[in-house]
Amino acid sequence: MSLRRLMHAHLGDWQNDLPPAWREFFRDCPALDFDLVPEIQVAEEARIWPGRRNSPLPGAPEGANICRAFDNLDPGQVRVLILGQDPYPRLNRATGRAFEDGGWDEANPMVVADSLRRLLQLAAALEYPDLGISEEEDDWDSVRDAMRKEVIAPPATPAFFDAMAAQGVLFLNAAWTFTSSDRAQKKAHLQIWKPVVNHLLRNLARSDQPVVFLLLGEDARKVFCAADPVCNRSAIVDDDHPRSRQFFQRTSPLVRVNQVLTQIGANRIQWWPLQRADAEEHE
Repeated sequence: MSLRRLMHAHLGDWQNDLPPAWREFFRDCPALDFDLVPEIQVAEEARIWPGRRNSPLPGAPEGANICRAFDNLDPGQVRVLILGQDPYPRLNRATGRAFEDGGWDEANPMVVADSLRRLLQLAAALEYPDLGISEEEDDWDSVRDAMRKEVIAPPATPAFFDAMAAQGVLFLNAAWTFTSSDRAQKKAHLQIWKPVVNHLLRNLARSDQPVVFLLLGEDARKVFCAADPVCNRSAIVDDDHPRSRQFFQRTSPLVRVNQVLTQIGANRIQWWPLQRADAEEHE
């Protein structure tokens, strides 16, 4: 089977998976151009993930779909857009929201994907400064200790990311879908979604709603620059990708986003939105 044929069958009516407000937002968005997909052959059993909203894939996280990032968050409510690159390369982890690890196991809450782990460390360090969690080097052990002692609530999925969406944080990948780590296939997914992502970035940037764009990694910066959005009341914060060795060498990007929000008169983001474990028990 060709990748082009697989993509066309899986994604031809992708907008049907959008919540109503976002369906209107993307109404004038260019259609996906499947002719851009090169003639790449994939196995007959090959799958594209995340799946579709009404056709979940076996083994995928509950609720995973290509438009998951837009759930519980209308266009006019977006205050921060965090731009990543690709879905996780494992079906059981990719949800449709950038960095969200759908493989998070409540029975083993200490194990999370590397990219998310580093973001969570910075979130815990910012929101719980009394715990002494480092913002300058890998210090996941301190975060795990705090969770073990029930000082902070584990970042359960999807509760953690739902709470971020409630604050106006949109976690988006430049490529919304994935089939393989093969370079040509990854490029094809990135290319097919490019006009959709361009439409999103340009329209959010020129809106009257202040939006902070957090670009994590060189790929995210390239995608943003290629869209060439004209910013109205928007701001840009960029950093290395969380997987990068340089990620801890600058002031926390989460701190910088909150500084920008304060400067434009908006409320800061609570980056660890779940309450301490002992407080949750008494709600």
